[in-house]
Amino acid sequence: NEILNVDLDSAMVKISKQLAINDTLSMENIDLSEKVAIGSILKISTGKIIAMRERSNGKLTETSRARNTDAFRINFVIANNEISQEGERQVFIQLMDSKGNVIAAKGEVEMVDATFTYSDKTTVNYMKEELEVISLIEVDRKSIERGTYVANIHIGNSFAKGIRIVLK
Repeated sequence: NEILNVDLDSAMVKISKQLAINDTLSMENIDLSEKVAIGSILKISTGKIIAMRERSNGKLTETSRARNTDAFRINFVIANNEISQEGERQVFIQLMDSKGNVIAAKGEVEMVDATFTYSDKTTVNYMKEELEVISLIEVDRKSIERGTYVANIHIGNSFAKGIRIVLK
């Protein structure tokens, strides 16, 4: 009986040590999963916004004047991210004027902490390599005033980059 009690006690000690190791590993696993989630967020490496004017023949040309602006062309490159999974991603672009008003609003989407009004939405197929995206947002020429315009770009639920242009 005494031998069985000693064996039982030593087994209980081993089990409690193993449970402590398992708890520690579980906490480390959760911590690493959070770091991987943060690291897998897609980012934009370069971006540019261009004001465009429509000519009488229908061709769009670059302009720096607010009174001539008929559209904004937003170009950006989604950077390579080896951690992120391949697949389709929603990209939302919000075009805002200097007063904070959304220009050419097309709809709303629920983000993690707020509702987001977007001016353009597109789906891209991310394949773990750089991906160039071009968006054209048509605007009413009469509503465009002098000042700074910002294109806020969200990939999925994460803010990726803000790009600015100043119109004369």
